[in-house]
Amino acid sequence: MTIVSLAFLLNQRRYPAIIAEFAQVGVLLLSGIVALFIGITTVVLHNLWVPDWRVLVTLLGWTATIKGVVRVLFPEQINHWVRSLAMKPLLPWLVPTLIMFLFVGLYLILVTSIAPAAI
Repeated sequence: MTIVSLAFLLNQRRYPAIIAEFAQVGVLLLSGIVALFIGITTVVLHNLWVPDWRVLVTLLGWTATIKGVVRVLFPEQINHWVRSLAMKPLLPWLVPTLIMFLFVGLYLILVTSIAPAAI
């Protein structure tokens, strides 16, 4: 999450081309299967609803599961949506969202390196 957010932030000019390359039904279907696998694995192995940083991992697992389900069930609709995004200028919410993901990733790296015994 940290590396992908940083890469998108550093390559903002290339965002439309990257999205256009990604907007293929086969790629979306494959990425949906991968997201579904990662999400279900995370949810099964780490479904902790506790009031600390570990709930972020659980939320990311559920998000990946939902994302995978949507991409696997509706690849054509997602393809159409992604292609329409690629035609627009850089969305105003994209940079703040990427910055938020960057900080969440850095935070998770920090807390897991400080307290590895609590994992």
